[in-house]
Amino acid sequence: MGTRVRAMVEAGVPAAVSGPAGDLNAVEAADDKVDELHAPVVAYLGRISEVGITKEQTNEPLGLLEAAGGIEAIGYAVETNLVTDGRRRLEAGIEVLPSTRTVIGRLTVEVVAAVDIAVGAVGRGSIEADIIEDLKRIYYYAKRAARVGVPNGWSPPSALRAIRRATR
Repeated sequence: MGTRVRAMVEAGVPAAVSGPAGDLNAVEAADDKVDELHAPVVAYLGRISEVGITKEQTNEPLGLLEAAGGIEAIGYAVETNLVTDGRRRLEAGIEVLPSTRTVIGRLTVEVVAAVDIAVGAVGRGSIEADIIEDLKRIYYYAKRAARVGVPNGWSPPSALRAIRRATR
């Protein structure tokens, strides 16, 4: 399932940015395959957690269930958001600027790497996913701070203190 979702991300971005309707349809169809895999995984993990096992033993299937849901949610986001964006782009006749495509391409590399880590972390534990979540928060706060800008006359240390106060 993780491999299919990774492929969806890799195909979904170029389809949304510059692909024809057929590419968008293919990405949408790929999510149907992910959904077909997700349902039996959920059913299987549900059956395992119902068997007479200890609470500690139940944690692993529940964690895997959460991971499977997260991976499926990535596929859903690609289908729902990127495919919709691509269709809106086609309907409006918009061509994404080359400079924007470059930025999106770089971001896609990072997103695919995060998907790889998330899929790989399923068997190894969650520390890698926790780090990604922390970086996502840091990115959010940096983006938020960049939107409002730093008033003239502020030094970097005082700006950082203001950001810290605003994000508590």
